[in-house]
Amino acid sequence: MASSNQPLDDKGDKYDRNHDNERLLTENEASQFDGKKGIRILIIGKTGDGKSATGNTMMGQQWFESDSSGKSVTQKGKAGRIKWKEQHIKIVDTPGLFNNRMTEEDLKREIIKCMTLILPGPHIIMYVIRIGRYTKEDIEGADKFLQILDGNIYNNVIIVLTGRDDLEFHDKSPNNYLETVTPKFGNFAKKCSQRYIFVDNRSKNKKGEWINMYSAIDKMLFENNHSYFTNQLLKNLDEAFGDIKDECVEDDNSLPKEEIIATLEKKIENEGSALIVLLKNASVGAIACGLFSAMFYRSIVIVSAGAIIGAGGATIYTGGTYAYKKLCTIL
Repeated sequence: MASSNQPLDDKGDKYDRNHDNERLLTENEASQFDGKKGIRILIIGKTGDGKSATGNTMMGQQWFESDSSGKSVTQKGKAGRIKWKEQHIKIVDTPGLFNNRMTEEDLKREIIKCMTLILPGPHIIMYVIRIGRYTKEDIEGADKFLQILDGNIYNNVIIVLTGRDDLEFHDKSPNNYLETVTPKFGNFAKKCSQRYIFVDNRSKNKKGEWINMYSAIDKMLFENNHSYFTNQLLKNLDEAFGDIKDECVEDDNSLPKEEIIATLEKKIENEGSALIVLLKNASVGAIACGLFSAMFYRSIVIVSAGAIIGAGGATIYTGGTYAYKKLCTIL
C-alpha cells in the first residue's frame, strides 16, 4: 500500500517510491545518509517568497511547512533528504534571514543550526524570490548577506524565481520577464553568472518542475567541478561537530558512524543538546559573533568558551568535556 507521504507524479497522484529513480529516503536509509558524499542544497530568501514551497517541490511532498496564502510559517531551519538517479541530496530550508522578524538570539541559533546541517558546505545556494515582489532593498539585503559570508560564494548561487504561473497567465515567458528587471537585479544576477530557475510551485506536474530544477543543479555542479562553498565559520563548525562525533564514537563504538551523525543532526535540528554544545564552542562563537556584528552593526549576545550568555548577562549553559559525555549518554 502506498504511504500517505509519498511523492506526487505528473498528475498530482501518489506514485511508487522507486518510480523513475525518485524517492524519499526511508528512516533506515536516512540513518545511513552520508551528507559529505551527496549534493547539499541550502535554500535562502525572504519569508513569503516561496522558499519552503520550492523545497517541497524538490522533495516531492509536503515536507517543509508552507502556507498557500503566501504567509511565512518557516521559523525553524529543517533538513530533507532524497535520492535521485542514485544521488543522495540533502535540502536545508532556512527561516527568512532578511526580514528581521526574529530576535538576534533566534537568528544566531538558526544560522548556526542551518550551517551545521549543511556541513561541510553547500554545493548549491538557492536564493528564492517571488516574481514581481522583490524590491531594491531585497536585492541589496541578499547581496550584503552573501558578502558577509565571505569567500567566492556567488559561484554557488542560483536565483530561483517563484510564480512562473503568473507569467504564463499573462502570456509572458521567462525571457520576457528578464528583459524588464531592474539594473540592481541585473548586477546581482551577473555576480551569480546569470543562473536562473523559474518554478511553478502550484503545478500538478511536481516531477516535471523538479526535473527542470535538477537540470540546472546538475549543470552548475559540472561547471563548478562539484565544488562546494565553505568559509571559516563552516570550517570551525565542521571541526566542532567532528569533535562531538568522535566523542560519541569513543563512548559507544557499536553504532555505525553514519547513524551517530544522523542522530546528532536530528538533535541539532530539534535544538537539542548537540546544538547547545556547538553554540558554546569557542572557535564557532568567535566567528559567529563577527558575522552577526556585521549583519546588525550593533552589539550582540556573546558566546564565550565556557558559557552561553543570554540577554541581560544570564548564564544559560556552562560546561566543557562533560558536555560531550552528557550528550553521548542520551543518543
